[in-house]
Parts: sequence; C-alpha cells; structure tokens
Amino acid sequence: MLKFIRIHIVEAYPLRLAPYGVCAITAGVDTQDNRLAVQITGWGKGMACWVLDYVELPGDPADDAVWAALTDLLNRPIEHQSGHLLPILATAIDMGGHRTEAVKDYMRKRLIKRPMVIFGATANNAPVIGKPKAVDVNWKGQNLKRGVTTQQVGTVGIKHKLFGNLSADADKPQENRRVHFSDQLPPDYFSGLVSETYDPKQNRFTKKRGARNEPLDTWVYAYAATHHQELRLHLYTAAKWGALNEQYGIPPKKTAGQPLSEAKPKKAQPKRSTYLL
Repeated sequence: MLKFIRIHIVEAYPLRLAPYGVCAITAGVDTQDNRLAVQITGWGKGMACWVLDYVELPGDPADDAVWAALTDLLNRPIEHQSGHLLPILATAIDMGGHRTEAVKDYMRKRLIKRPMVIFGATANNAPVIGKPKAVDVNWKGQNLKRGVTTQQVGTVGIKHKLFGNLSADADKPQENRRVHFSDQLPPDYFSGLVSETYDPKQNRFTKKRGARNEPLDTWVYAYAATHHQELRLHLYTAAKWGALNEQYGIPPKKTAGQPLSEAKPKKAQPKRSTYLL
C-alpha cells in the first residue's frame, strides 16, 4: 500500500460518474464461491483509464440471486460528467474456480452487452485475448452457433502493462496519467491492486500471503474486455476516439474553468466495497 501511494495519487472524482476523457466503459468480473467481484472501468484516448467502481456482490454463483444483481449492476448506464449516459460495452467474466458451469450458464442467457467467458492463459507471452473457442455442442458433437465460447486472457502481460503505467505515471501531472483512481475507492481496493509481485525466477506473478487480489484480477479482466472482437478499443486512432465521443454526445473537452468538483452533484453514498442487494 505504501509503495502504491508513493507512485500514484488518488483523484477527486465520484464513483460511477465518468470524468471528461472517458468515452467507453467495460467491466471485469471475478467469480468466488461466495461472491462476485466487479470492476467498472472507463477508457479514453490512448487507452487511458479511470476506475469508476469496484463492488462485491455477495452470494453463491451457483444460485441465481447474485447473477440477477450482476445483471442489474451492469445494465445500469454510467452517468458522464457532461450529463450523458454511457453503457457498459463489454464484460469479461472469469470461469476459474468452482463455479465454471454457473458462469457458462449466465453467458448462455446473454442478459448483458457482450459477455465474455474467460480464463487465464498459462503462457506468459499469451496475447491479451485469444480466439473464441466453442464449448457447447449438439447431440452430433457439432459446435452450436449460439453456444458458449471461451477465451484465454494473457494475464501476465496485462499486469506488466498496468504496473508499468503506474510507474510511468508517478511523476506526471494528473491530466497526463494513464491510470486514474477515485479517492472514494475503499482502502482494500488498493491493497488488492498491489497484492502480487513479479518473481523473475519463477517468471510469473505471485500473490502475497493472505492477500486478496480481486481488485487486480478484475482490472485485468476489464482491460481484456476492451479487446472484444466487436470493440478493439486498443486499435482506436484519435479520430475514432473523437467519433465515439460524438456518438454518445460527449463534448470533446470540459467547459473552460469547470473543475471536476463542479460536476452535477450526486446523492451521497457510503464508501463500500460491497454492492447492497
């Protein structure tokens, strides 16, 4: 935590209110036996990002209730500082752990925009996102056109990218940073974000003893979602980012002299890492 504070400073913007610079939003979901951890992240020109929310939905993913809460959360558009509403364009959901079939079942229902079932790649040089692989077949053993597909995610490379950006941001002014964090995020978010370190001997990231790494994993998954084959935000030119702003009616720049603190006021909410059902 102290190391993180030294290299990065949180910023004064409300959760679930996208600042100027954000014009696309994705989400990442980590599946545990008793909860779903969800990170919602905004993206802008040059793949700069703003963490817009991190919540944990309590409940066993083997039951429907927690998935209903996830659907409600991800289908609610995010308000932009300009007053416009932005949808969550894609969501990557990890199928690892003991609830793999529950994740696949949720994918089949397609209740949210562009759901992706993902798993971490074994190879450290794996691409950010692999080709979709069909896992549903009919009685003849043929792949179902509308069946579930899974994709591997190059988690190691994405983590290197995140930590590299954080280090590069250390001496930059706020407006030039690549990664932005709200001061309303709970302290355990930041400890989870830096819960892993790279071990060159093992050539992989290892988790600190007793640490919870869901904030890191869900950031990775939200980044992977930007590479969805229908989005491919990482290939956007400045012109395409501008066109996306125009599509959602977002002015390219905030009104001169208007600080973020003068954004449309939102109802006060308690700081938390758990979304209340």
